Amino acid sequence: MEIEELQSILKQLKEAVKYLEMKNATLADCFLQLIKLSYSIKNLSATHITFQQQYTEAFNKRWKQFDFRLYMLAYLLHPLYCDTYFN
Repeated sequence: MEIEELQSILKQLKEAVKYLEMKNATLADCFLQLIKLSYSIKNLSATHITFQQQYTEAFNKRWKQFDFRLYMLAYLLHPLYCDTYFN
């Protein structure tokens, strides 16, 4: 794995942990961080197929545990995004 790619993933993980440890973290924050992390891993170079597959399996396993409707509602009602979609 290239150093730049590893740095990108670790940066996203660090940011996710930072946001989710805040006292005012919401379900929308959690959902948004999962999306950002998935995006950064999905955009790795093609030489890291094994890592991407392992991550995707682990992510999908955890994804099934979420009540997706509740997270989607929290995401859509989040103050940073609700004005964008509900004008």
